Amino acid sequence: EEEKVEVHKLPLLDLSVTVPKRAILSSLKKGITDIASLQKISNKSRPVVYSYLKELREDGLVKDNTLTEAGELALF
Repeated sequence: EEEKVEVHKLPLLDLSVTVPKRAILSSLKKGITDIASLQKISNKSRPVVYSYLKELREDGLVKDNTLTEAGELALF
Protein backbone atom coordinates (compact mmCIF):
# COMPACT_ATOMS: atom_id res chain seq x y z
CA GLU A 1 0.00 0.00 0.00
CA GLU A 2 1.36 3.39 -1.02
CA GLU A 3 1.67 6.07 1.65
CA LYS A 4 0.14 9.45 0.83
CA VAL A 5 2.35 12.43 1.60
CA GLU A 6 0.95 15.93 1.80
CA VAL A 7 3.19 18.88 1.10
CA HIS A 8 2.45 21.97 3.15
CA LYS A 9 3.69 25.38 2.09
CA LEU A 10 5.08 27.41 4.95
CA PRO A 11 5.16 31.20 4.95
CA LEU A 12 8.54 32.74 4.34
CA LEU A 13 10.26 33.96 7.47
CA ASP A 14 10.59 37.71 7.19
CA LEU A 15 13.60 38.79 9.19
CA SER A 16 13.81 42.31 7.85
CA VAL A 17 13.68 44.88 10.62
CA THR A 18 13.84 48.66 10.61
CA VAL A 19 16.99 50.51 11.64
CA PRO A 20 15.62 51.46 15.10
CA LYS A 21 14.44 47.89 15.75
CA ARG A 22 17.83 46.59 14.62
CA ALA A 23 19.47 48.99 17.11
CA ILE A 24 17.24 47.62 19.87
CA LEU A 25 18.04 44.01 18.90
CA SER A 26 21.74 44.79 18.85
CA SER A 27 21.50 46.43 22.27
CA LEU A 28 19.59 43.51 23.76
CA LYS A 29 22.26 41.17 22.41
CA LYS A 30 24.85 43.23 24.34
CA GLY A 31 22.74 42.95 27.50
CA ILE A 32 21.42 46.51 27.41
CA THR A 33 17.79 46.16 28.49
CA ASP A 34 16.82 49.36 30.30
CA ILE A 35 14.29 51.49 28.45
CA ALA A 36 16.20 54.77 28.88
CA SER A 37 19.25 53.32 27.13
CA LEU A 38 17.14 51.75 24.40
CA GLN A 39 15.44 55.13 23.89
CA LYS A 40 18.78 56.85 23.46
CA ILE A 41 20.21 54.17 21.17
CA SER A 42 17.13 53.98 18.93
CA ASN A 43 16.41 57.72 19.08
CA LYS A 44 12.74 56.95 19.79
CA SER A 45 10.34 57.92 22.57
CA ARG A 46 9.57 55.65 25.51
CA PRO A 47 6.14 54.59 24.15
CA VAL A 48 7.66 53.77 20.75
CA VAL A 49 10.41 51.66 22.36
CA TYR A 50 7.79 49.71 24.32
CA SER A 51 5.79 49.27 21.11
CA TYR A 52 8.87 48.04 19.23
CA LEU A 53 9.71 45.58 22.01
CA LYS A 54 6.14 44.24 21.86
CA GLU A 55 6.37 43.86 18.08
CA LEU A 56 9.76 42.14 18.34
CA ARG A 57 8.27 39.70 20.87
CA GLU A 58 5.21 39.07 18.67
CA ASP A 59 7.50 38.46 15.68
CA GLY A 60 9.41 35.88 17.72
CA LEU A 61 12.68 37.82 17.66
CA VAL A 62 12.81 38.56 21.39
CA LYS A 63 11.77 36.59 24.46
CA ASP A 64 12.30 37.83 28.02
CA ASN A 65 14.46 40.71 26.72
CA THR A 66 16.80 38.17 25.11
CA LEU A 67 17.23 37.49 21.41
CA THR A 68 15.80 34.27 20.06
CA GLU A 69 17.57 32.38 17.27
CA ALA A 70 15.39 34.29 14.80
CA GLY A 71 16.44 37.53 16.49
CA GLU A 72 20.07 36.60 16.08
CA LEU A 73 19.48 35.84 12.39
CA ALA A 74 17.73 39.19 11.91
CA LEU A 75 20.96 40.98 12.80
CA PHE A 76 22.78 39.52 9.79
